[in-house]
Order: sequence, then structure tokens, then C-alpha cells
Amino acid sequence: MTVGGQSAGAYSALSLALDPRTAELVTRVLLESGPFGLPPQDPQHAAENAETYLRLLGVQPGADCAKALRALPVEQLPATYGDLSGRLARPGGAAPLR
Repeated sequence: MTVGGQSAGAYSALSLALDPRTAELVTRVLLESGPFGLPPQDPQHAAENAETYLRLLGVQPGADCAKALRALPVEQLPATYGDLSGRLARPGGAAPLR
């Protein structure tokens, strides 16, 4: 698959391409305006933020996340991420940080 992103999304796309768990799935990477001076999120904080995102979407703990996400209206995903970002944003942060 091709992954891409702009700004913090470019960093996320690059992370997917380099992570041993997902690298074999990524065939192309499109990066635009990557924030390469910013450190990535701490893995524990990223996992906590993902859990919060799923909770805001109404995905139940222990559910088949992929199936639950596919069942949601696509417009709900970025809208809820915007809500999460607003809750977790800190001055100078490009992605939800703790």
C-alpha cells in the first residue's frame, strides 16, 4: 500500500514504512513537509492516545477494532481525531502529546 502525509502525518507515514511490524505492507511513501525536528510520541503515550480515540469513537474495549472502525461513517474518523487533538494539544506540539 501507499501511505502518505503532511507535517505530522508525514512523520506517521514514515514511521509505518520503517516499523518492522508494518514495513512489509508499505510499498510507497509520500511525505510532504515532514516535521523531522520533532521527536516521535512515546509509545506508551501513543497507545493511551489511541485508546482515548477509540473510546471517543464509541469502540468498546476488546472489540475487533478494524471491524468497528470500518462500520463507522468515514467523516466521523477525522472529526473525532480533531476532538482528540483539541483535548491533548500542547503549545509547540504537532501531534497529540501527553
